[in-house]
Amino acid sequence: TVYATFDYANVLPLSKFLLNSKGNLVQTYWDDSKEDWKVVGLAPKDECDVYGTCGAFGSCDSQRTPICSCIRGFEPKIIEECNRGNWTSGCIRRAPLQCQRVNNSDEEGKADGFLKLKMIKVPDFMERSYGSIDGCRKQCWKNNDCLAYAHDVGIGCMSWSRDLIDLRKLSIRGSDIYIRLAYSEFAKERHLKVIIRISMIIGAIAILSTAYYFWRWTAKIREFASERKNKSRESLLFDYLDDVKLHDLPIFSLEEVATATNNFHVANMLGRGGFGPVYKAWKLWNNNNIMAFVDPTIWDPCFQMEMFRCIHVGLLCVQELARDRPTISNIISMLSSDIVDLPFPKQPAFTERQIASNCKPTQQGQIRLPSCNVTLTTVYGR
Repeated sequence: TVYATFDYANVLPLSKFLLNSKGNLVQTYWDDSKEDWKVVGLAPKDECDVYGTCGAFGSCDSQRTPICSCIRGFEPKIIEECNRGNWTSGCIRRAPLQCQRVNNSDEEGKADGFLKLKMIKVPDFMERSYGSIDGCRKQCWKNNDCLAYAHDVGIGCMSWSRDLIDLRKLSIRGSDIYIRLAYSEFAKERHLKVIIRISMIIGAIAILSTAYYFWRWTAKIREFASERKNKSRESLLFDYLDDVKLHDLPIFSLEEVATATNNFHVANMLGRGGFGPVYKAWKLWNNNNIMAFVDPTIWDPCFQMEMFRCIHVGLLCVQELARDRPTISNIISMLSSDIVDLPFPKQPAFTERQIASNCKPTQQGQIRLPSCNVTLTTVYGR
């Protein structure tokens, strides 16, 4: 055991350094209150403080287990010793550098690259020169013996042409060091860059396509809203009616409707139409009670024949076949009693249906176009 004592120029506590049997340098000072030596410093603090613990091209990290590992591009020199925890033999390269390759190598002519390690305690045996970080890279690139380089603002360029020994990963106050590696060690990075670029292109195309279709969709929505706004009430009604399904509506028979409306009595009328009065008039006509159809407020026995004639003409005007309906001139003559004998009315048409019209075909040998004398009725919703 070796002891070393010293005194400060001014009055300070008594201190001493102790190199123990384990090779640790211990700094202590005398504590008067406890009357004993107190430890204030210890070196090395951990296994990574021991010089060359992980050997050449090995990196030591006290926060990991095991603490030693080969830097990228290297592998253990003696794997059996490393498995037992002895890394002093260090690591060797997996692939030779450009200047070390044989002429028939597939990678001949492919330039080496530099691997960046962050927050590293730089190794020993550095060679110092002045220059920027780009200048340091160019100097190391031109020198085939250069294995690594680093740059510090206060120091300048640092380069290494010997095995890198005593590399250590730090959490603070570390430097960036660039390790020279063979071209093949960066294949994964090159593939990753290609994948990233392709992914970015595909992502950009997907975003642009989505934006385009979203723009088209919003444009159609605005166009549809504008069309809906400009539509008239009638067109909106027709659009609604077109969407109505017949199976959604209840179906009633004629007898049910007649019973529910008390034979289409005026008191049960919801709107003015032609079906109810025609049905009621025809029913009263068949029962020889047509005068019951006349409104009591205008009933007058003196005009009974005129009222009967008006109802008779009205039934003729609603005949099912067009040929059975009188013309306007005939109606005027009938009402003015110029035509005394009126034809007997047939059953009116209560519903719309396709019927055979009284058409006269053309002569044989001519184009057969029907010549029909029919009236056309346009149906509108009310």
